[in-house]
Amino acid sequence: MADLVNEFSWSRSRDATFQDCRRKYYLHYYGSWGGWDAAVAPDVRRLYILKQLASRQMWAGRIVHDAIEMALHIYQLHGLAEMHFFFFTAVTMMIGPPFSKSLLKIVPRTFDEQ
Repeated sequence: MADLVNEFSWSRSRDATFQDCRRKYYLHYYGSWGGWDAAVAPDVRRLYILKQLASRQMWAGRIVHDAIEMALHIYQLHGLAEMHFFFFTAVTMMIGPPFSKSLLKIVPRTFDEQ
C-alpha cells in the first residue's frame, strides 16, 4: 500500500480556519497528521486524539446515522428495516460508553409512534 501524503489543498473552511488563527490551522491540518500511527511522536498522537474527541450528542448522532445507513442497506438487500434498525442500534449502544444505556430508552419509543 502506498504511503499517505499530506499535500496542500484549499477549501473555504480551510481558508476560514487559516484567517481565524494560523496556529489552529497548522495544528488541525498538519500538526495532527499521522497520529493514527503507533510509531508517531507522542505530541502528534495527542493532537490526533484530541482532534477525534466528540461530545455525547455527536456520538449519539453518529450512532443513529450509522444505524439508519445500516437499516437502509439491509432493507435494500432483505427488508425488515425496523427490526434490523432496532437491533443494530441497541447492540451498538450496549457496547458504547456508559451513558448509552439512557439512550436505549429512546429507541423503542420511535417504533411505538409509527
